[in-house]
Formats: sequence, C-alpha cells, structure tokens
Amino acid sequence: MKKVMILFIISVILVGCGASHQYIMVQNTSEEYGLFRLGSDENPEYKYNDYQKTEGTGFIVKQGDAFGYISGSGQELISIGKYAKLEALKLMIVAYTEDGETHLYNEKGKAVYVEDEIVISELPIIHQEDVYILLNGEGDELLKTDKEIKFVSLVNTTKILIGYETDMEMYDTTSKGTDTIPLNGHYVHMDEDQEEGYLLYDESAEDIAYITAELDVGFTLSKEVDRVFFDANKNIIAKKDNDIWLISENGEKQQINSYYQTNETYVIKNSDYVYGPHLFYLDGEKTEVEGIQLDPLAAFSSHDIFPVFVREKGFQFYNFAGEPAIDTVYRRASRFDRNGRSIVSVDGEAFYLIDTDDKIKSEEYVKIEFIGSNFYAGYTTDNRYEILDKDGNVLIDTYFMGDMQLVTYDNQRFGIFGKSGKSFIYDMQTFDLLFSCEGSVEFNKEGYFINDNKVYYDMKGEKIFSR
Repeated sequence: MKKVMILFIISVILVGCGASHQYIMVQNTSEEYGLFRLGSDENPEYKYNDYQKTEGTGFIVKQGDAFGYISGSGQELISIGKYAKLEALKLMIVAYTEDGETHLYNEKGKAVYVEDEIVISELPIIHQEDVYILLNGEGDELLKTDKEIKFVSLVNTTKILIGYETDMEMYDTTSKGTDTIPLNGHYVHMDEDQEEGYLLYDESAEDIAYITAELDVGFTLSKEVDRVFFDANKNIIAKKDNDIWLISENGEKQQINSYYQTNETYVIKNSDYVYGPHLFYLDGEKTEVEGIQLDPLAAFSSHDIFPVFVREKGFQFYNFAGEPAIDTVYRRASRFDRNGRSIVSVDGEAFYLIDTDDKIKSEEYVKIEFIGSNFYAGYTTDNRYEILDKDGNVLIDTYFMGDMQLVTYDNQRFGIFGKSGKSFIYDMQTFDLLFSCEGSVEFNKEGYFINDNKVYYDMKGEKIFSR
C-alpha cells in the first residue's frame, strides 16, 4: 500500500478554565512543531524540533537536544534544558540530571518525593529509609513495604507484578491484596489469558515462566526468545527471529516449521527434501506424507484444512491427517482466513473466494485482496477494485483505484479509499460516504483525518482546521 508523508501531525487534548479548547501540535515544512488552538486566528509559534504527548494533557518538547515540559495550552511547566532528559510515565514526568539523579514530577509540573531515592521501573518506586513505596501512574501510593522492591511489571489495568529479592507478588489494585509467586528472577509480563494464566520472561537469565490463572508456577523453561505469547487457540508460542516453538502446559517444547493448531496437531516439514516425506500429526497420531510441497514459513491454521502444492498438479487442500480434503486442484490458493475464506484460481487468471466446503462465494476477479475484518478488494482490472464482503457481495456502489485502508476509532470502523486523485471516507457499518477530499488521507488515533493538503476533518467529515 502506498504511503504519503504527512507534514502536519496532530495530537488533540481538552484543556481550559470554564470552557474547553482543543489544541493541536502541528508541524511546518521545516519539521518544526508549534501548538495551535483550533478556532483561533493565531499563527502557531514553531519552536520545537520534537515532542511526545503524555497520557495526560501535557507535552514533553525538545529544542535541539534540550528537553522541556509544557501544559496542553503551552504553559512551560519544566523549563527547557533544566534536565538532561525527560520521559513520560503515564501521567507523570521522569527527569534525569547530568550526574545521574532521578526526579519525579506530577502532571501539573510539581516535583514530588524530592528528598527520597527514586527508582523507575514500569512504575515509580520510592525508597524512604527502610520503607519502599510503589506509586501508580498518577503518583498515588499503591502499597508500602519493608521488603526491597527490585522491579515492577504491569500485567493489566488491575494487576501488577512486583519483584523482590527472593520471590514475586501479584498485586491487585482493586482488592489491594497480594499473592506470592515463588519465582526468583527479573521476570516481566509478556502475555496473559483470562483462563490460562500468565507468561513471563527473564531476559537476563533467558528463562520463560508460565503462571496459571490460580497463580501457581506451571513451568519454567530455559530458552532465549524475542516473544512468548498465547495464540488464538490458547497455545503457548515462543518466537526467536523466524523460529517458532509450541510449548505444552508442562513445559515440553516442539519446534514448528509449518502449519499447526495445537501441540498435538501440527505438521513438520522435511528440511532436506522439498517434497517430503513430511510428518503430519493429528491429536498426536503421526502420518508420513510425500509428493507435496509446504509453505516455507510456520503458520497457525485457524481451520482444519490448508493448501499444499501437489507435485505435477497444483495446489490442493489437505487436512492434518495428511489426506486431501478438497478434490479441486488450483493454480493458486491462499490459506483460509478467519472468515473461512480462501482466494483461489484454477487457471491463474480468474480469482474468486471459496469456503471450507469448496463452495464458490464470489464472482471472478483479476485478483482479490483481503483488506481486514470481513472485507476484500475485488479487482475488475489491474488497478480498479470494488469492496466485497466474505460472501462476495459488493458493499459500495462504485469502484476505487489506488490506496485503501481500514481504521477503527471508538469501536467504529472506517474505510479510506482512493480514486482519481481524491480520497473517499466511508462508514463501514452503514457503507455511507462520510466525505471526500483532494489528495490522500491519513487517520490520527486521536480521532481525526488529515489530508496531504493539511486539512483536518473530524469523524463526521466536518472540516476543523486548515492551513
């Protein structure tokens, strides 16, 4: 998909005394930023070369290499250059001096705990003589303890992992209670599943830990990884570069190089011979299959069938028992997506959607692309497309050319489609056209559209700012 560089970047906040004003940070062609109040006739003063919006209403700004902190309306709260570096931590500002001291400020720019030792983990830790205080992101005290807090790791909005010298605790911000986890190490939270539990990783020790939902240690496993997570099927997956391992709940690992569903249902591709024999496992039962070529990368299969290339024939769909599941042989075939649809072609020229029963679900197109959710782009020519649902229905009564993008804001999905040098923005629930404008459009996560003529639109298509 083509990308267009947008010179004006917007962050929107609500501030004010009595009345609310919307402020936006805009960037000029010299890549300098200035704060501007919507609806005013004032020109922004471009005096920053970079900025970071906090989770509150303020901005950390930079002039050259010097940091400062301003309110949402532009009031200087921490002067430029006072500290060597500033960082946002939730609603708080962490300030570092040239000689390595750490200072802490609240959202209003007031220094807090100025007489105490401050350690920054994923939340601030305050050391007062023999007492350790853990703060939340707003600067409020969560707990006090006489045990030295080594680190903290945020799990979700209500749970925090706290690391001590010899063990760990799970702190619940709702009940204010803690549960001990008998683990010793610098483990950080990687992923969670409400039913399965938590996955932790100690990077320095290269150790994975699985904690059950009842906060028992399921296993620890020595393995260097980049990620460890629960997949859509609640499998424990570990990844390092392009390598993938399936890990059982008792810590047994199996490296995967092809399709998989669980740690008992997967395919092992023969790494020496392209056409096998490959090993197919279905509920732990092994079958050898040869004469087929498998996808070069490991991939989770959300359905029981997947495409393989049969020697001297073409693509056919097999199951995990190693048997053909669909008789039709295709010239091209994609994996079934989460909608249960595959994009296929018998002759390599006409493409259409099929379901897992090999039923045709769309008209034929020059090509079809999955664009997200349950939407597809069906190309009637090499560069002209129409928008389809998973059953092949044309959703918008016109064609488009060029860029396409789906975005979600406040649980509502929008489509941005190009044609003839313009962008068209649609509500993807009703498929009504919200507005169109010249040039390409980018969506800002604060809830605004910006075109490359530096015009800003709200979610209803109303123009809110232009240069």
